[in-house]
Amino acid sequence: RCETGNHPVPDPCFSAPCQNGGTCVDADEGYVCECPQGFTGPDCRERTPDHCECRNGGRCLGANTTLCQCPPGFFGLLCEFEVTATPCNMNTQCPDGGYCMEYGGSYLCVCHTDHNVSHSLPSPCDSDPCFNGGSCDAHEDSYTCECPRGFHGRHCEKARPRLCSSGPCRNGG
Repeated sequence: RCETGNHPVPDPCFSAPCQNGGTCVDADEGYVCECPQGFTGPDCRERTPDHCECRNGGRCLGANTTLCQCPPGFFGLLCEFEVTATPCNMNTQCPDGGYCMEYGGSYLCVCHTDHNVSHSLPSPCDSDPCFNGGSCDAHEDSYTCECPRGFHGRHCEKARPRLCSSGPCRNGG
């Protein structure tokens, strides 16, 4: 017979599943262990290899693999790249919670499931920077505006004075 009422949900960290000084963190599907330096695995039971190739403070995520957990500010297979202003850290959203990797002038989403999505960098003309009917010509990482007659400036924002509007010409000129 089932009882009704409020029953406490067991805390997945109550049994202290993380070994070797690991810290247990509640997660949606149970718990996750944050392992101290030198240990890895779901419960921090495995020793990380002494020949860990991770750079810049990255931690090896398993024995006999070259998979690194990079500290903030670094990325790459071995945490060898420092984060700078790139498409991947400008709020680029990858599907399925995947992560973004720089790839030949654009970016590549590395997905958790079996679909990969590749994107090109946005064109500098996407923001429609030219005013007054100017047309945008995209270059590799910049643009120029071709201004219509009567306008000039980087964005065609300046009107050229109309010399004839004041009526300086006489006798049909």
